Amino acid sequence: MDSVFTRPNEFEPERFNVDRPETKVPYAYLGFGGGMHACMGQQFGLLQVKTIVSILLRHYKLEPVDKEFPEPDYAAMVVGPKNHLMVKYTKL
Repeated sequence: MDSVFTRPNEFEPERFNVDRPETKVPYAYLGFGGGMHACMGQQFGLLQVKTIVSILLRHYKLEPVDKEFPEPDYAAMVVGPKNHLMVKYTKL
């Protein structure tokens, strides 16, 4: 398999300069970011989440406890609410 980088086994700090051809390849620096190196379980995980949400929405009525939606926490590894998102649920 061809590498994205020219001479991949050599140490070249200038490899990450903007004018290099390697910077034109999307997701070249991300191991599981996208393209041919995308995470194999991503679609399965998304299917699992959709299944769980669809079951919850069919069997429960969900209402937010607070009037305001919490701010997103972009500093976390996975973006989520900064504080807890309180939800009241009632079985249908």
